[in-house]
Amino acid sequence: MPRRLIAYPVNALPLSDADWRDHHGVRWPAFAEAKRRHDPHLVLARGHGMRF
Repeated sequence: MPRRLIAYPVNALPLSDADWRDHHGVRWPAFAEAKRRHDPHLVLARGHGMRF
């Protein structure tokens, strides 16, 4: 039986800052640093509401 893929539209599940930190866990500091370094103007994924 073929597997069905489920796609969620961006922001289908609203997440708070705390939710994002929980989601990324111990990797959050590295993720936040990479985001600051490579996306200083917060152009990428701005609709997700992540704050750094």
